[in-house]
Amino acid sequence: ALEDCSHLFEAEPKNMVLKTSFGFQKLYFHDIEYAEAQNKRVVFYLRGDKVVETSEPLRSFEERLTVSSGFFKCRSYLLYLPNVDHFNNNEIFTKSGRSIPIARGYGKAFQEAYFAHMFQEE
Repeated sequence: ALEDCSHLFEAEPKNMVLKTSFGFQKLYFHDIEYAEAQNKRVVFYLRGDKVVETSEPLRSFEERLTVSSGFFKCRSYLLYLPNVDHFNNNEIFTKSGRSIPIARGYGKAFQEAYFAHMFQEE
């Protein structure tokens, strides 16, 4: 029966396609540590020290990378919560050791988003 085969077709992990200077690049959410707005570009910092740049504005990603898909916006950053290793009141550390400053006034909102994400049902 078809149901017996369904496990063979694992759903592809969440992803999006970015327009870069080299063409189009598929990014899997689980590879993204955070995105940062820089001038008129957005730089995506990925696991494994990879970096991908796009000329799309950060706000175009805010609509796609929402809290429900695991992202948290803090000023000019979009963080992927599952790739946060640890944090304190002043900064957030990713699994690869990068640090992101927590803007004043965002600490409580970040903690609430982080713990809500950690305890939501997969």
